[in-house]
Formats: sequence, C-alpha cells, structure tokens
Amino acid sequence: HYYGDSHQPCHSITRVDDEYPTGDRGCNSLPLASVDGASNLHAVWDSLIYIQQQKTGLPMTEQTWETFGNMSAEYQAEYPLAVADYHDNDPYEWADENEADAQIVYDGVSENGYLSDEYIAQATEIAKQHVQNGGRRLANTIKFLWGSKKASLFLQ
Repeated sequence: HYYGDSHQPCHSITRVDDEYPTGDRGCNSLPLASVDGASNLHAVWDSLIYIQQQKTGLPMTEQTWETFGNMSAEYQAEYPLAVADYHDNDPYEWADENEADAQIVYDGVSENGYLSDEYIAQATEIAKQHVQNGGRRLANTIKFLWGSKKASLFLQ
C-alpha cells in the first residue's frame, strides 16, 4: 500500500496559492464534476485516471487476479524502468518524480469542471508509468527481502 501511494503524485504534493494558503490537501480540496464517483482531483488520480473506478472486492477472484496480471504485463511492456532508475529504497527519489509531475497534475484543471480529453490522455500515461515504477520497486524489494525463489510466488 505504501509503495503504491508513494507513487501517486497527489500523495506527495499540494498546491499552495491565494486560494489554498495552507495547501489543497494533496488535491483533495479541488472538486471536479463527478465521473463514476471520482469527485475531486485526488480521487481521479487514485482511480488511475478513471481506469480503476470500482473497489476490488475481497477475496479477489481468479478473474480479478487475471485482470490485474494483464494490466501489469501491459504496463511493464509499455513503460520499462531502466535499472538506473529503480531507486528501490529511496522514497525521496520517488517524491522527486512526483514533484516533477506536479505541474501536469494541476495543468488546465478547473474547480467543479470536467477534465479535458488531452488532460486525461497525458495524465493516464503518467499514472500508468508511476504504477509500473511502484510495482517494479515493490517486486525488487520483495526479491531482496525473501530471495528471488520465494518472491517468484508473488510475481506469477
């Protein structure tokens, strides 16, 4: 959970300006027109820009595991992470990545408005890449902690 949250930009940024002099609580104070229940900017990013709207029921079904496995394989192929960028144990590096994307998170977003198609396309690419980076880093940490043989049980 912490690995995933630390790769979601709204978990490590806040907008401070005249409207939000103490910050916007990581995009939570920026309301948007609700789409599938995502009614603020933070919720949109938590949903992987509207891709993952429904909460996953527990216990997870075989189909849910398969769906997530397919998404993972797709993101790994689409967004390979160079070994030099793993930064497995350096959350400060992950925060720097989020900070680099902070402007994009807020760019063109209007309070109570809908997100533009251009915003959704650009943000989706960023969100998918962050999910891939977080997953890769978590997998590497699991391999480090339990060895690659046991870790492979989690990665199949």
